[in-house]
Order: sequence, then structure tokens, then C-alpha cells
Amino acid sequence: MTRTETAGVIAHVGHLWRSSGLWDANRVSLEMVESWYAVLGKYDVDLARRAVTLLAEDGDFHRENNGFAPDPGDIARRIWDFTAPPAPERTDPDALRGPTPEERECGARRMPELRAAIRYLAGRRQMEPDE
Repeated sequence: MTRTETAGVIAHVGHLWRSSGLWDANRVSLEMVESWYAVLGKYDVDLARRAVTLLAEDGDFHRENNGFAPDPGDIARRIWDFTAPPAPERTDPDALRGPTPEERECGARRMPELRAAIRYLAGRRQMEPDE
């Protein structure tokens, strides 16, 4: 998003929250545009405008914010809400199960071999000089 597009997003906020005065270009300073651009500049302007519209339609946001217009952080959070990757699927319940009798038997057969390998590696570690 460009700085000019950022000013357009600010105006969009102003049109949806008339009491903010942000619809009046004379009340929006270059410093304000720069500060909003610092937060929102990395996003596409259409995403930012969509986030502002979604915030305007969100009754919970109005209640939590006491009817005040969103700041750039609110807009960035809303963009994240609808662009974040989906949460991973729940773990497969079969992956959480204990070993089957066949798996236990196989583990019991391989245990002496595993213990011997551990003893061998532990002995080699004792022979190496400390660094």
C-alpha cells in the first residue's frame, strides 16, 4: 500500500466513524498518514479496506472500543484474523494410543540390542577428551 492509499484507508475509517473527523482531509496530518503507513504499509489496500468494513460491522468491536474508530493496530489485527493460516488439525487419536501387543513384543525383542548400542556409545563418549 502506498502513502496515498493509506490516506484513503484513513478516509474510509472517517466515513464509517463520522464522529472521528477522519473523513475531513484537513484534519489528517502528514504525520498521521506516516504513522498509519508504518503499521499498514505492508498490507494490500483492499485488505485494509475490507478489515475496516468488517470492524464497522462488528458489534463486539464497537462495544469494546466504546464506539471509537479503529486505530492502525486494530486494522492490522483484523487483517491477520482473515489472512492467517488455518489452525492445524487436531491430532489423530490413533497417534495418541499406547503400543499394540505386537509393537510391545517387537520392542522387547529389540531392547537388548538398543541397550548394547547405548553402552557402546556411552563408552566412546568417556574415551573422548573434554573440550
